[in-house]
Amino acid sequence: MRILAIESSGRLAKVGLFEKSKRVAESVPPDSNQNGPLVSDRPAQSSSRQLVPEIQALLDRADWEMQDIELICLTIGPGSFTGLRIGMVTAKSLCYAAGARIIGIPALQAIARQTQERMQLTAGRTISVVVNAHRQQLFCSKFTAGTTELIVGDGAVSIENRADWFEQVSSQDVVTGSGLKQLDSPLLESLAERVAPIDCWSPHTSMIARIGWELAESGRYDDLWTIQPRYYRPSYAEI
Repeated sequence: MRILAIESSGRLAKVGLFEKSKRVAESVPPDSNQNGPLVSDRPAQSSSRQLVPEIQALLDRADWEMQDIELICLTIGPGSFTGLRIGMVTAKSLCYAAGARIIGIPALQAIARQTQERMQLTAGRTISVVVNAHRQQLFCSKFTAGTTELIVGDGAVSIENRADWFEQVSSQDVVTGSGLKQLDSPLLESLAERVAPIDCWSPHTSMIARIGWELAESGRYDDLWTIQPRYYRPSYAEI
């Protein structure tokens, strides 16, 4: 199965092409540690608005046609309102043009799974994931490292003030996610070895593709006409 993965929930939009879960070509931000065959030498775009040219560049590099794509997987939130909206519009348009299926991946789930694998967490360990919600707040979710499944949990997302979230963190929780960048240094240092490596803090296109492929294998596709980003609250422009 040929997969296009789109990650547009953050400041940098990332795209990748995969055969099942095997990386074929990928755009990588300059500060990323991801490597693999046919990684594009073009930096990831600083704006999600350049998704289509970036996707076309990767297709050319991989010698694929748009019609070769069978599945498009993308992050559906939480994250940047503009990025998520553009990612969804792009994915839907390309699905329609290529006749591909679509699967949305919660961004915090991808981060949790990356963290579980990177840190080789034992079953039962709690993973607390946070991303920046602005206004001194964080999007928060908790998952549990599993045995038969890499992570378990319903992925419910709450919005917490930074200080309130910090007070709720258990001494056994592993913490991860780009929201950690919003914490003052003393708070972050106090979490010590429970902080995941920084390369786990944002969704990787490789993990988006892998989760999407696993869902596709069990027939769990989303509906092209009804799938929407998950914003979790109105944007600044709407309040």
